[in-house]
Amino acid sequence: RDQGGLGFALGTITDGNVEWSFEGVDGYPDSSGLDLGDRGTYGSLAVASDGIIWAAYHDKGAKNLRYAKRHPGLKAWRTGIADVGDGSSPEAGWFSSIAIAADGNPVIAHHDHGAGTLRVARWNGTGFAGGVFDRGEPYVADTGSDDADRDANVGQFVKLKVIGGVEYMAYYDETHGDLKFAVGNDIYTVDRKGDVGKWPDFDVRDGVVHIVYQDAGLQHLKYAVGTPDNWEISTIDESPYTGADTALYFESGTPRVVYFEG
Repeated sequence: RDQGGLGFALGTITDGNVEWSFEGVDGYPDSSGLDLGDRGTYGSLAVASDGIIWAAYHDKGAKNLRYAKRHPGLKAWRTGIADVGDGSSPEAGWFSSIAIAADGNPVIAHHDHGAGTLRVARWNGTGFAGGVFDRGEPYVADTGSDDADRDANVGQFVKLKVIGGVEYMAYYDETHGDLKFAVGNDIYTVDRKGDVGKWPDFDVRDGVVHIVYQDAGLQHLKYAVGTPDNWEISTIDESPYTGADTALYFESGTPRVVYFEG
């Protein structure tokens, strides 16, 4: 944060000990002392089967999505613009989440904060090509309601994973306060009770989807398990100010979740 740059750390494990080496990826001053800008927020990392390391992140100054690429054994990073968003005032790259697709190439999901959309950018061999995945729907208040109309705004807190060759995404629909989930090109609403869906993380085991996320309205931690058309939803933790920054993993087949309690 002090340097306005994206860093990379590589750990070598020897006899149970870890030795770390550090590399500056992007945003640090170059050899001439020129500051390359404030880059590196919403950083996400993926490693392809050929050993190439890919990173996706936000450029706060240029307001776009950037990528970085590192070949095995090399400390040099190749960087570039992955997506610029669209609309009159795009601000792409928020909540960037990168994964390796079934074809072995990286794919990045991210939120265009300016346009209020969820976008996906794919590597085509020479660069990334991006487009809108979900534009969301505006909220129109009922006649006589005290609520105000709201523009569509979807795709915040997006988490992208490729499991068994299938692309999955969990993300938040701010306009409607819903948790949404995508399987390939199909989009489903998992939970719409209250203001839910921030900070999701998920896994797919034997065709069953497990999602942990925050009920932002009640500040609770919730859990949805099932399939896109059939969800069982429960509250895991009702402590105050709970449920942000979820991380889901499995231990001996049992789901575990690490999360923030404020």
